Amino acid sequence: MSLRSQILLAACLTAVAAHAEPYRFDADVDYLAPAAMWDTWQATIDAYNVDLAKVAACTENSDCSGRFRSLNHLLGRIRDLPADQRVRAVNAWVNRLRYRDDRTQIGPDGRMPNEFRSLTEFTRRGGDCEDFAIAKYFLLREAGIPAAQLRVVVARDRPHHAYHAVLAYDAGDVSWLVETDGTISRSNHGQYRFLYAMNEEGVWDHAPAEGAPLPRRL
Repeated sequence: MSLRSQILLAACLTAVAAHAEPYRFDADVDYLAPAAMWDTWQATIDAYNVDLAKVAACTENSDCSGRFRSLNHLLGRIRDLPADQRVRAVNAWVNRLRYRDDRTQIGPDGRMPNEFRSLTEFTRRGGDCEDFAIAKYFLLREAGIPAAQLRVVVARDRPHHAYHAVLAYDAGDVSWLVETDGTISRSNHGQYRFLYAMNEEGVWDHAPAEGAPLPRRL
């Protein structure tokens, strides 16, 4: 690589680093609305609460799916572990499920659906990045991590020119991004432009001035 190319590359990397803002849980100005204001998201919360009750009741002698029995064992095994180990354990379990991009599933009306799957649907059929992030969110909530430390975040993936969903975890000194491919990284690597986020308590709009797409039917 020529000296000029090295200088240009270094300048580009410096520019990216300068704009690499970590995901912030304390950006109160971005708060948009209570979770219940978004019907689709509230329906997902309700569906997960039903399924997690089934997971809790799933013992060796009960009639339940193998996936739910496995989740029951996982949650029982990790509840007393340090929080970061719970995050890693849930991340590893969920990432074994099938990735299925629902944008490729054309409905009878010719439209591409993009709905959130319940835990039952996700464990049976797989799902896309938002389904992975949502499942991790609710399983970690069931494992005892507070809602205030977790959010499902939708971002613009700059290198791939696509929208993507990840789980953000507030680890105290830094926020983590828990990815569909199994990786866990500090959130200030510059790959994403954060658009909006949600948990059981609310929805946050991180880019209102840029005209970013907000959740539908909010």
